[in-house]
Amino acid sequence: MEVQVFQTNGIILVCIGIFLVVAILVGLMYKKKINATEDFTAAGRSLTWPFIMASVVATWIGAAVILGGASEVYEYGFQGIVWDPFATTCTLLLGGFFVVKRLRKTRSVTVGDFYTNRYGDKMATIFTLAQAITGLAWVAAQFKSFGILIHMTTGFNSNIATIIGAVVIVFVAMTGGLWALSRTDMISFIIITISLVFMVPFTVSAVGGLGNFFSSAGNLADLPEFSIFYNFTKGADGSPHGFYWYGGILGVLYALSAWIALGVGDLSCPVLNARTLAAKSERHAAKGFILGGIIYFILGMIPVFIGVAAYILSKGQMPEESLDYILPWFVQNYMPDWLGVLFMVSLAAAIVSTAGDTVLIDSSIFVSTLVKRLNPDITDSQIVRKLIWALPVYALLSYLVTFAGGIYELLVFSGASLFPTIVTSYLFGLFWKKANQKGAIASFWAGLIGWLILTFFIFLPAATNYFDEGVHLIKDFSYIVSEGYLEDSVYIAAVPAWIISIAAMIVISLKTQKSDPPKPITDIDGIELDSVVMN
Repeated sequence: MEVQVFQTNGIILVCIGIFLVVAILVGLMYKKKINATEDFTAAGRSLTWPFIMASVVATWIGAAVILGGASEVYEYGFQGIVWDPFATTCTLLLGGFFVVKRLRKTRSVTVGDFYTNRYGDKMATIFTLAQAITGLAWVAAQFKSFGILIHMTTGFNSNIATIIGAVVIVFVAMTGGLWALSRTDMISFIIITISLVFMVPFTVSAVGGLGNFFSSAGNLADLPEFSIFYNFTKGADGSPHGFYWYGGILGVLYALSAWIALGVGDLSCPVLNARTLAAKSERHAAKGFILGGIIYFILGMIPVFIGVAAYILSKGQMPEESLDYILPWFVQNYMPDWLGVLFMVSLAAAIVSTAGDTVLIDSSIFVSTLVKRLNPDITDSQIVRKLIWALPVYALLSYLVTFAGGIYELLVFSGASLFPTIVTSYLFGLFWKKANQKGAIASFWAGLIGWLILTFFIFLPAATNYFDEGVHLIKDFSYIVSEGYLEDSVYIAAVPAWIISIAAMIVISLKTQKSDPPKPITDIDGIELDSVVMN
């Protein structure tokens, strides 16, 4: 059950090439609109809700998500895809209903500017560095996905494909900024939607109808197929299913983390918040996020649906090393050639959207926050020039990070590290008037240190001993990593670490109100947000 080079590989390469050329032309088309930082990073605050909706969906549903959703449900059932699309849908809906209107009212150019105005330079620097480091891993995962995608389906050299994709992505971002990327996001959104929707009837037909789909569904881990919370039933050996087979407090914390680490943690994601700040108004931002969340969930469940179908049709015999290729395997064997071509182009489009947006936003935050701190008298046009040349540097660093690990490991590092460290200062900064810089800094370090201590000294021994008693944590560390106990512990520790971060924010802020008076929650003109009329 191996994935072979697609027989339509020539057509796939041509179609992907056409898409990349169109993306370049879009970048050139919008180059003339870039006159200020606000144009480059926030598209002149002109995005209406259809572009917000398309952009958040196209950015969020990267190729790693499309491929990963099918493989995770194949291996673990619905517990494996709680993080995505369930929790990530919650991110978009929570943002749309509660958060984006308030952030949009600040009229900040980047989230880094919000941190500077709300807390001060020190916390803004911490946020910027943390986001830049984790963003490198996220972009590296997308670059690596592009190279593997092209090599897997056409036989083309993966490193060369990665470099070509990175160059095109950077060129579009450099020439047209968020103006161009929001337009390519719309094109990507349309291609991705058409591709995934057309796959549904072929999948239903392949498994013999929905009745057989639900009656035959299963997964390699033998977990309850459609369970998305802690499950109290027991397996054949009497062990509780719990969450990922962890029972008791370990399973409960794991389940909570699956929902909260991304569902709440990604509310501070700068790539998403860039859409908020680029929106034409608060209402456009909120509507785009809410509709985007609904559509994202529908589209995100299609790869999941296909993953379950692949388990049924392969009778669970897919080799473990081939799990990441389940979706391409299914497309090769059960989809018409034209849909296979469209699907591969949609994956390329998803990568361009996700990587392009991340490179632009993370570079923008880094330059606009740190450069203005080092040179307060810098002009806006000078910032734009530095932003443009920061993009290829950031992309190059991301490319070098591709050699540091696999796609999933890169995504885990990127996603897991910001939740217990950054999201507290972001949400409290928006909604709690007493939050100050000392409290925000304390929340970052308390969350980070607490997360590391809980991971390595509390939950890693507990998770390892739950399944393998007597394993030595140091001597057998490579075995522990290979069995996934370290990855599990990272997530299990995330929610308790977040609680520590919240406690530090509240306690330190309240104790330092006099020595560090909190800055008011205002827009860029100094008007308090509660006084700003929503538009």
